[in-house]
Amino acid sequence: MTEKKSLLIIDDEGDIAEILATLLEDEFECEYVVSGEEGLNKIQTNQYSAIITDLEMPDISGINIIKTVRENNDNIPIFISTGHDHAHPKVQTALSIGAQAALHKPFLDPDDLIATLKPHLG
Repeated sequence: MTEKKSLLIIDDEGDIAEILATLLEDEFECEYVVSGEEGLNKIQTNQYSAIITDLEMPDISGINIIKTVRENNDNIPIFISTGHDHAHPKVQTALSIGAQAALHKPFLDPDDLIATLKPHLG
């Protein structure tokens, strides 16, 4: 049996983060935090296979998380979770600066989420 890939989920709405972790727990080892600052602290002190970050949070935005991770030359796959459609300027900005894909809320089908994540996790 292969070891599960680890995911860090960052979302200021704890219930959303918990739901996402629950949907993905069969495939991935999930940990979640409820602020951008907590997320950056975890990223600095732990190794993750991928990060899922909310696009809009009150303390540190998902865009700033992507920028910080990329400035540290970290090629870890980063996905944004958002209620915006794919054409929204913030979604396009996140994708242009290094997010692999946008995961659109509400999250209904774990198979769709897994199909989006897995190709980026080698």
